[in-house]
Amino acid sequence: MNTVPYVDANAKDYWPHVRANARKRNGLEIARVGFKNLRPGMIYEQYVADCLDVIRNAARQVQLKPDEYEDFKRECAALFVMPELSETSEEDIYNYRQQAVREARELLYGDEA
Repeated sequence: MNTVPYVDANAKDYWPHVRANARKRNGLEIARVGFKNLRPGMIYEQYVADCLDVIRNAARQVQLKPDEYEDFKRECAALFVMPELSETSEEDIYNYRQQAVREARELLYGDEA
């Protein structure tokens, strides 16, 4: 005889767990839509930083807690198939973008910028 597992909705950690899962699910959907709307550019580092911006905005919209953010970012990196989003620090991603854009500007326009 198969039995249905018992779920105690009055348990202390039941509703916080349900809310955390809902936040993550909603955030992934927002990130998925944001990723579809991104335009790929010629500068890959800029594109990676734009993807990180999508992840951060999705996390902000669903009000993810700081302890949930890293796991959310890893799942988004897997969704976007961009492991560098979770393997590289956010500060480094933005620094790489700034450096790549500066180098591209110098190649296009010379050292005027």
